[in-house]
Amino acid sequence: MSVLGTNEIINRLDKGEIFRQDTWDASCVQEACYDLRVATDFLIIKGKAYPHGVNYDEPYIDIGCGEIALLSTMEVLNMPSDLVGELGIKFKFSSQGLTSLFAPVDPKYGTQHPNERLYLVVANLDPEPIVIRPGERVFTLVLHEVKGEIRQSESHEVRGSVGGRLEQTFFRRPARPFVGFIERLNDRIEKVEATERHIQEFEGRIAGVERGFQQITLFGIVLVAASLFGVVIATLLAFLFSYLERMPTELLAGISSWLWVVPVGLFVSIVVIAAWVGAALRSAVNELRKKDAKPAKSESPPA
Repeated sequence: MSVLGTNEIINRLDKGEIFRQDTWDASCVQEACYDLRVATDFLIIKGKAYPHGVNYDEPYIDIGCGEIALLSTMEVLNMPSDLVGELGIKFKFSSQGLTSLFAPVDPKYGTQHPNERLYLVVANLDPEPIVIRPGERVFTLVLHEVKGEIRQSESHEVRGSVGGRLEQTFFRRPARPFVGFIERLNDRIEKVEATERHIQEFEGRIAGVERGFQQITLFGIVLVAASLFGVVIATLLAFLFSYLERMPTELLAGISSWLWVVPVGLFVSIVVIAAWVGAALRSAVNELRKKDAKPAKSESPPA
């Protein structure tokens, strides 16, 4: 099947084919496709329905993460019998996570009903919201020529227009199943996001408890080391005093002038051991800080 180019698309539009008069814009004609614009009515946004004739009153259409929306086109279709349309999403929006499943635009679509548009169900698969301005070009329509005769489906006339069926199904029924589905899906998404936030808070609390236990453990090690050091000093002093008591008086009088070496030596030993314990504690604290800083660096966004 051949694809219509710019000149052929404009020729068809001037004849009243593809779209009805006064609903298309020549600036939307591209090299081999036509850019479809989003209408201001016949929408379902965040569970709220805007039926035919009820305009969307916000400057932007905001489709959040995981949300589903129903959009319609400003163009009113009037497809000839020798053309079939292939729908797509412009790269600007598909790269942001906007997605949909499209069926072909059949020949003669819209010829039997005067206000037949294209109605597109879209979803946002990106974590960030997608913003669309009413009237913005979001979709593309590639037009292919059809060879041979076509057979019109007999059920098409019986079922009526697509827009009329959508209004009866999604806008006028009290249950509004499509809207209800969107609302339930959005509720599920909000619950999942709330659960993720709770998990992150719980992980932060666990990390705080772990740091507290590490500090308590270090403090306990210091206490045990100080206790052992005190026991050793007390044992040495007891042994020294018991030994001095058993020494002869003459010998004791001779070495009494050197007894000041003992407390000085003990004091120096205490200072050395305390410095060693302090250095070990500082090293341990620095290691803990490095471990705590690594996850933060990995979670920070790239510059």
